[in-house]
Amino acid sequence: MTATSTARRAGLQRHGAWWEPARLGEPAAAWAALAGAEPAPPVFGASGFALAPVAAGPVLSASATVVGEITVAGHRWSLLASTGTPEKPATPEWQAAVASIRLGLSLWLRRQAVGRLRKRAVEGTALIHRQLVRADLAGAATEQAVAESLLDGVATQPGARAALRRASRRLTAADRTVLRLFGASGFLSDGPGQVAYLSELMADAYLESSAEDRRGEPDDRVG
Repeated sequence: MTATSTARRAGLQRHGAWWEPARLGEPAAAWAALAGAEPAPPVFGASGFALAPVAAGPVLSASATVVGEITVAGHRWSLLASTGTPEKPATPEWQAAVASIRLGLSLWLRRQAVGRLRKRAVEGTALIHRQLVRADLAGAATEQAVAESLLDGVATQPGARAALRRASRRLTAADRTVLRLFGASGFLSDGPGQVAYLSELMADAYLESSAEDRRGEPDDRVG
């Protein structure tokens, strides 16, 4: 068994079936592994919003309405707003799974950046060897490592929701750092920036608390 296959198996055991497609940059497949491929009522976060791939055909009730759409990697997603009491509110286990998907997508994003930087050179030197670039990559890797440590068994721990928010904000910081390394291509509609944007929508919908829940918490959200 290779080190890569061992790491993949460990990731599946720690994070669930959605881990592998997430780390391969396939958010729709990761979401299907979490939510199931069959149409079902969407799961809403404390924010009052939900995400669902359009192909999954979410079952909308009178308490939900579509407020936006985004296309990522060839798949359309709907952003839904709750207009009443959601049929399926997010549980800590669901939130932990969403955070794991975000972690997998973040690791994929960093790998894409590394691959690109190895191929691009200035004055005969690959960008990957530039000190500031390496510092940004190291900073992003640190944020990801901290996020992963926060996610380890978090769903069953006291204070799970607060820990998940902290982990999610670390991932947002890492992704925004990495995106800068892509230059303008990172923000194209068919570029890696769309995956990062979708990941942030996941965070906004499921991993940020309501304003009432945030009372008394330090505001460490990424600006």
